[in-house]
Formats: sequence, structure tokens, C-alpha cells
Amino acid sequence: MPLCAGCGKEASREDMFGAGDDLRCAECAHRTRRKYAPAPVRRRWDAPPRVSLTLVVLAVAVFLLGGIQDAKFGLEFLWATPGHVWNGEIWRLWTTTLVHGNLMHLAFNCYALWILGGAVEGSMGHWRFLAFVLAIAGGAHGAEFLAAPKTAVGLSGVVFGVFGYLWALRRYKDFARQALSDDVVVQFVAWFFLCIVLTALNVLPVANVAHGAGAALGYAIGWATLQKHDRLAIGALLALGLALPFATQRMVWNRRYQDYRVLVAQYGPQAAEWEEGIHQVRRLQNEVRKRAPVNQNAIEIGEGD
Repeated sequence: MPLCAGCGKEASREDMFGAGDDLRCAECAHRTRRKYAPAPVRRRWDAPPRVSLTLVVLAVAVFLLGGIQDAKFGLEFLWATPGHVWNGEIWRLWTTTLVHGNLMHLAFNCYALWILGGAVEGSMGHWRFLAFVLAIAGGAHGAEFLAAPKTAVGLSGVVFGVFGYLWALRRYKDFARQALSDDVVVQFVAWFFLCIVLTALNVLPVANVAHGAGAALGYAIGWATLQKHDRLAIGALLALGLALPFATQRMVWNRRYQDYRVLVAQYGPQAAEWEEGIHQVRRLQNEVRKRAPVNQNAIEIGEGD
């Protein structure tokens, strides 16, 4: 039987450890084994949700600076006004998420993003969550703009995207089930349909298409993470969200876009500054015609006016 290289003890080969020229018994092998201290592992969800926090801080700062009421400090560049978007300023479809109409709008979005977005960011990591937010924001506001070109604002599309993502994973992932309780689901679904009713009754204008598109895209991305070829599916969905804003540059089916192209042909790119005002005047003209169909020439605005 071989001898232990450490203590000289004789033992069977099955009880020895090491190479043939450096066999050691169990006691010597245990004494000479190097002990490694485990490296501290920091889980993603232990880190603060930096992206969610940054979005909340920026949204609050824009609101405090008067980003919606009277455009103080030149913050009107954040709004996705149709004329400017059609003029190539596509980035406005992302920056408009930082603008909110009132305090309740801001508070709801920031609170929901902090709670639900923080859970998703903890599971994804900061950079992946940032890509997720950019795709959802672009897809939500891009879809809203394509459906009806107007200045939609707020983080609601992103919040509904986070909701959709968690809903897709709720049956499979503990963090999603904990973040999205039954009560939260009921509240989101009820608010979604209530917004549609309020918009239909002209009580409160809400970007319902952005809500629906954000939720659908978020759900699709969540579903894609559960599939076999998840990276390909997720990449395609992220690309779709990022591509929708670019589709707004050729809205040939939209009457307002057609009118804008006529303005640009006559007056050049500076027509983007006038488009919103001209559209409001035309809308007012149409309302007057419907309510008082009298002499139409009396309310026409000529080209020289």
C-alpha cells in the first residue's frame, strides 16, 4: 500500500488523495487544502433602482420648473408637438415622458414606477432596464402619435409597460408575483378602462393608445423572456419599440400631416413652429361650422391673414 507523503502513514489507494507522486491521507489532505473566502456577491435587487430613481427625479424637476403650464426655462423642447416631430425631432417622443399635466398625474406615475419599476430593474439590472424603458417609451408614444398626432405627455406608457411585463411573469417568477398583487392588477385594469370612458365622454383627455401599446409591448417582452430563443424574441420586440417613433415621419394617411407638408412646401421648415396654432384654428373653425352652419366665408382665414 502507498505511503502518505505528509506523515508517512500507510493506507489504501482508495483512501489517498492527490497525484501518484504526492499521495496524502485524508488528514494531511485536509490540512494542506487551501481555504478560499467566498467573494461577496451582491444581488441585483440589493442595488438601488438607479434608472427608476433618475426618471422620477427628472420628472419631478420638470414639473417643478413648470414644464407643462407656462413653459418656463424653455422646457417646451421636451414636448412632442406634431410639427416638431414631423420636422425630424423624433427624440421628443422620448422626452415627452418627463412632462406631466398635473400633480396627481405626476404622483401616480412616479409612485408606480418606483415600486413596480424598481422590482423589474432589480431583476434585469440597470442597463437592460434602461433599454427596456427606452423601447417601451418609444413604442407607447410612437403608437399614440401614429394613431392621433397630438402632444401626449407622461410616464404612463412606461408604467403600463412595466405592469405588462410583470403580468406576463406573474405565474412564473416570485419577484413579479410579489410586486404585482391581485389588488394592484385590479387597480391597473380598472384605471385603464376608466381612462377610456373619461376620454370618450370628453371629461379627461388621456393617451389611451400609449397605455395599451405600453402594456402590450411590456407583456410581449415578458413573455419572450420565458421562451427558448428568448434573446432573439426580446431583441425583435425592443427593436420594434425603438422603431415606432421613426414611423411617424411618413404619416401620409393623416390629414393633419398632409396639411403640415403643404405648410412646409410654402414656408419652409419654420412652419413647424406654427403648425400647432394653425391646427387649433382649423379645429375651432370646424366646431363653429358644426354648431352654426351659416356663411362659411365669414369664418374662413385666408392665406394672407
